[in-house]
Amino acid sequence: MAAHPNLSLDLVLDDRFVDLLEENIDVALRAGELSDSNLTARRLATCERHVVASADYLNRMGTPKTPLELLAHSAIVYTQGLVADEWRFRRGTAETSVRIPTRLSLSAAEGLREAVIAGLGVAICPRWIVEPELASGSVVPVLSDWKLPSADLWALYTSGRLPTAKARAFVNWFEGAFSRREPEGPSATGIPSFDSQD
Repeated sequence: MAAHPNLSLDLVLDDRFVDLLEENIDVALRAGELSDSNLTARRLATCERHVVASADYLNRMGTPKTPLELLAHSAIVYTQGLVADEWRFRRGTAETSVRIPTRLSLSAAEGLREAVIAGLGVAICPRWIVEPELASGSVVPVLSDWKLPSADLWALYTSGRLPTAKARAFVNWFEGAFSRREPEGPSATGIPSFDSQD
């Protein structure tokens, strides 16, 4: 807004899939596989997701060293995103998947963050959700030598309608702001994912 003082924004923060045409929305941000062919998509970045838990939770329950050891833990699951009850991991050429007992399911990313911080279990999430807590050590990455499937981050526009100048300016700002924020860089693992949020 500082760069465009004449621009007014109506920002919809919602984890559900929004119908852009019906709700007259210029641009949406989503992560993961795209299922709606009626939208024009621009890939902004690819991001990695991580298994995390609070230090307090790991002190109480122990730190899993392998994906199989997650079976002794409770999962916090974000229901709007890429995470299902089966978590798939890869290390080198080895691949494995585990079905972790879900203790808590949440439909909002903010709830996922608070549940992790509260020590309710392990969760898959992008780094940005718990970045301050990772820096302080109150939240810890788990199984760092195993990789989860990455997710593409997209800007979506309604097909048949050219993106407005304000929508293009917003997407350019968003892409630039997060590439500066994340130390790993936008082309590698650092761009945060909203896991199917609009």
